[in-house]
Amino acid sequence: MLNAKRQIALTLVEPCLSVSTLNLAKWSIRSNLSYIINEDYNKVFEEQQR
Repeated sequence: MLNAKRQIALTLVEPCLSVSTLNLAKWSIRSNLSYIINEDYNKVFEEQQR
């Protein structure tokens, strides 16, 4: 069973010192906890391609 939990804001500092914010969602899958990148990852990825 999947249970969505609260989101956690994560500040990502890249080697070039560019700073981005990602949101992680905490999911409970059976008896395990996982953190899933919730949004904005594509934006960070696209900026790296420039």
